[in-house]
Amino acid sequence: MNHVTTQKYVDIFEKLFLIRTLEPWYTNELKRLVKTPKLHFLDSGLLAAMRNLSPARLQANRTPFGSLLETFVLSELLKLASWSGEQFEFFHFRDRYDNEVDIVIEDQDGQWSASRSRLRPPSEVMISPAYASLPKPAANDSYWGS
Repeated sequence: MNHVTTQKYVDIFEKLFLIRTLEPWYTNELKRLVKTPKLHFLDSGLLAAMRNLSPARLQANRTPFGSLLETFVLSELLKLASWSGEQFEFFHFRDRYDNEVDIVIEDQDGQWSASRSRLRPPSEVMISPAYASLPKPAANDSYWGS
């Protein structure tokens, strides 16, 4: 399938609220980034069914559960943001070393928060490379991860 056809399908699926494209988050001071958009399938239950991921399969192999959890967290954050009176933009962050922050949320004032969805408690080694690559937040920025 060529790029034009693929983009038309992506546009249709976005209008149907089946997927969401997250653009990469970056500033001019960040030069070592991967600037490729990331697609999220917003209905984690439908995604699990389409991928034939039963509870037994996920228990035997937890690897596919990471993408389900990430898409579930994103869809819930999008819902919460839509109920808020404020304007938020959602992005993802990845540098050229594959250090990644799943979701970066930026408000209309340019303040941001970052989220990392994990199946186990994060160790300092797992998350520090990605967070270290982000610009330092202002004193009043919230900075959270799970």
